Amino acid sequence: MIGRVISENTGQPLAHTTVRLAEVVRQGNEGAFVLDTAFSPGDITDDQGYFRFENVDAKEYVIVIGDVYNAYQIISEPSGKARVWKAEPDQVLDVGELRVNLSP
Repeated sequence: MIGRVISENTGQPLAHTTVRLAEVVRQGNEGAFVLDTAFSPGDITDDQGYFRFENVDAKEYVIVIGDVYNAYQIISEPSGKARVWKAEPDQVLDVGELRVNLSP
């Protein structure tokens, strides 16, 4: 899984920003996402805001950007619901540019 984090305020890349994957757990038609700070996949953006997760399990994930204890943003659909990405085995999932309202 690859992508880039951009500041919604400045249009500039957010460097050195934490990006985490929260696993989606489903039961029937209902679902929730779980972020385990010890075990959920995580990365830090580079100087140009790019991040990369390698060898991610083939599951559904929600992307959480920022410090989960302080200031963070969950990437959402226009409806306000958390956006869900599905990682497939042996595939690169490019999530594109993710615009967030966080300060560098």
